[in-house]
Amino acid sequence: MGGVYWDGKKWVGISSDAVFATISFVVPEKMKGSDLAILFWDGTNWVELSENRYLDGGLFVNRGGHLSEDGQRFEVSVNFSGTFVLVQK
Repeated sequence: MGGVYWDGKKWVGISSDAVFATISFVVPEKMKGSDLAILFWDGTNWVELSENRYLDGGLFVNRGGHLSEDGQRFEVSVNFSGTFVLVQK
């Protein structure tokens, strides 16, 4: 995965060997079949983690919110840590 992001002053490259973590939530039975999202607290606001989204400071969402292959978890793939929540839209 390569690409660039704007750091507020200049374009910065993302290395093709960038490391991504999967943030995963078990989908509660009562939320199965619902329109779900994973939000990230950026220190000021909750931000929905959508596909290929660049956030300030080089934070990158590689793969947006999606169901796992077994359909039991809702997950995102990101290059940062922080506070995340699973919500029903």
